[in-house]
Amino acid sequence: MCKKYTLLDDKFTTVRNMSICDPSITPIKFECHKLFRIMALDDFSDVKKGDLGGYVESEDNLSQMGDCWIYDNSKVFGRACVYENAKVSGSSIINDHANIEGDARVMESSNVRGFCSTIKGNAIIRDNSIIDNSCIGDNEEIKKSKLEWSSVYYDSVIKDVVLFNANIKWDGYITKDEDCVTISGLRIPNYNDSSLRHPHYTDDITFYRKKYNQVGVVIHHGTCYNTLKEFDKVIKENHEKGNYTYDQAFPFIIEAMKRHFYPYNYCRK
Repeated sequence: MCKKYTLLDDKFTTVRNMSICDPSITPIKFECHKLFRIMALDDFSDVKKGDLGGYVESEDNLSQMGDCWIYDNSKVFGRACVYENAKVSGSSIINDHANIEGDARVMESSNVRGFCSTIKGNAIIRDNSIIDNSCIGDNEEIKKSKLEWSSVYYDSVIKDVVLFNANIKWDGYITKDEDCVTISGLRIPNYNDSSLRHPHYTDDITFYRKKYNQVGVVIHHGTCYNTLKEFDKVIKENHEKGNYTYDQAFPFIIEAMKRHFYPYNYCRK
């Protein structure tokens, strides 16, 4: 396999008949890791032969395949990896076991870390965002936010918030912390158990604001509901039939969420 980049480990390096004398290519120490600046050996994407990139700890951090690249002063180390056509730029940091793949972009001093973080699809992480043990996919944009143990998918926008243990799917539009509420330890019907020995299980559920002021509902290991109204209908139908495999607290929780997300509907005229 022909390599598209090499690691620079000296102030003066000769690579493929190119002589470089630049103190900026000296390896650096960062968080107890020795990092090497990368240099392109061929033209690809918007990168030209001889261009200097960011820093990696080893070639395991940046694939030699595809158009993936690390720009500027960004750093990728530990067991983190950038591959396929992903780009990391600015002064961003990718570490631990994080994976940046697909056509994802991490930029503007953002940090992706943790043992199970994945940024993929056309996701964009920017403006000093922190992604910690979270999965971001498809066409999401995360700005000035911190996400921990969360997942965001399908055309969502997250900005200026801190989310923990949130699960957001389908057109989420979270611009303040109260736009997303996660409740833990609720009883959910277990439709995968045909024996009915375990008719329910305990799970977390996220209520979140969507575009056009709708409210989405996601059971973390189960079903997604496009609107709060749709989920309310399912709960009412189950309880009217005397089926309480859904937690009996749900009617009260749904009423609380209506008041939370649509407070003006409850204001006295």
